[in-house]
Amino acid sequence: MEIKIKWSNWIDDKDGRADWYGVLYVYGTDDEILYLGQAGKSSVTERVLGHFRDGVVEFCNEVAGDRWRVKVGYVDFGGDIDHDLLDDIESLLIFTVKPRGNIANTVTRPRGRPGLTVIHRGKRRPLPERHNDPGPL
Repeated sequence: MEIKIKWSNWIDDKDGRADWYGVLYVYGTDDEILYLGQAGKSSVTERVLGHFRDGVVEFCNEVAGDRWRVKVGYVDFGGDIDHDLLDDIESLLIFTVKPRGNIANTVTRPRGRPGLTVIHRGKRRPLPERHNDPGPL
């Protein structure tokens, strides 16, 4: 299975992705992803506001000063949002990228989806062009 994700800067978000559900988002610089999450049942805006309360934004400010930004990744499901698939994509990216601000899925991955390939498009830096899922690790 091949899934495409189109990344854009949140501030350049002309088509409203920040308020969509079923998307991924990252906090990072051009060199490092600091935190990766999903907005499956809440919007990116709601998730970012929550991160002001739980310390993620403060962590990003401490690590990267004013160099970090939010990027939104629109996941092309080819239909309705598949929350299980979104969970698997998020855990795959966290496991392989290992953002310093994430805790879950950085050492082991209890579930996976062997055969899943995630292809990144748009403003993906520093994400690689693709990720291949080896399954649970």
